[in-house]
Amino acid sequence: MLTTTRKRLLKRGLFLSVGLAALFYCITVCIYVAAQPYTGLYVLVSPQVAKVDADSGADKAGIIRGDKIRSLAGQKKPSDILDLLQLTRGLQKGQAVPVVFTRPGLAEPIEAELEVRASPFPIALLLWTGLSAGILTAAYIMYLRRPEDRPAMLFYLECVATVGAFIGALSWQVIAGSPLLLAVFLLCSGFIVPLGLHFFLVYPEVSSALKRWGRITSWLYLPMVVYLGGGMLVVVSMAGFIGPSPLFPLTQSRFVDFLLGLVSFHVALAMLYLITSVVNLYLTYKRTLHSEARTQIKWVLWGAAVSVVPLALLVVQVVESVDSHKWLFGEMQFMLLLIVLAMLVSAGLSMLKYRLMYV
Repeated sequence: MLTTTRKRLLKRGLFLSVGLAALFYCITVCIYVAAQPYTGLYVLVSPQVAKVDADSGADKAGIIRGDKIRSLAGQKKPSDILDLLQLTRGLQKGQAVPVVFTRPGLAEPIEAELEVRASPFPIALLLWTGLSAGILTAAYIMYLRRPEDRPAMLFYLECVATVGAFIGALSWQVIAGSPLLLAVFLLCSGFIVPLGLHFFLVYPEVSSALKRWGRITSWLYLPMVVYLGGGMLVVVSMAGFIGPSPLFPLTQSRFVDFLLGLVSFHVALAMLYLITSVVNLYLTYKRTLHSEARTQIKWVLWGAAVSVVPLALLVVQVVESVDSHKWLFGEMQFMLLLIVLAMLVSAGLSMLKYRLMYV
């Protein structure tokens, strides 16, 4: 039988291991992205070019958004982003490969040479990794100060999920070619939404709905089980562990379509959960009489309310570009950063200043 002290130490060690694993994932993503051959060419669900990085090999070859790739390096046309990543994986840095593409309005295909370069230094990924170390350290200190405090535990787990989800969102165009890195990204992004609402149901005060229906928190995670289940099926299929079957008729050419459907479902659910969090915080604020508790709630309420704006703009982008998926190559990362900072900073400062410690 484990003593209470040993159980506490085991729990602290487990939480520390989860945080270190998140940082290790960030470092692994940085190394993986930096090691990949870079063309600056992106497609999504078809051979049509979805994005071309400025000053890249694709840009120098004259490829523009809207062109259709017919062949690359003497190979067949890439059917989607996963196919393109597979085609470019074996290319060497400094190599000039032939590319054939067509352009709307031109009858003849265009032939050019595309230079493969070293990947740009992942400054954004490294900055987020450094910021993640600070976020996780502060959250873990909060947890150590109040190890039995449920809001402190949930806030720490929310920070862990945020760290993994955001670095995955920054580099999804590259890590989509790695089933393992993609699986971790899906896992973190799947938990970030229900953990956030769960946290706001217990902090700064326990919600009246949670007092009345104690098991409501279990239902919060059910939609994410659907999201994660679908995502993991795609990942194991990409890795070749299972093939198409009557029960799972998903072929290689439909992986990206299926994943995009899951992402759209996730964004819509995040909007619903965030609005629910704001409403719950507002109702808690209205019924709370204690001045310090009201100040805590006000901090968190402002953060949650502000984060609704970039998420709403992201939803508008999803709806407007439901066919072209421009939002995936647009300001998605910037919108996610605003959401993350608004939520974590407001909740973190509230907990640091009013509940757990002074900095």
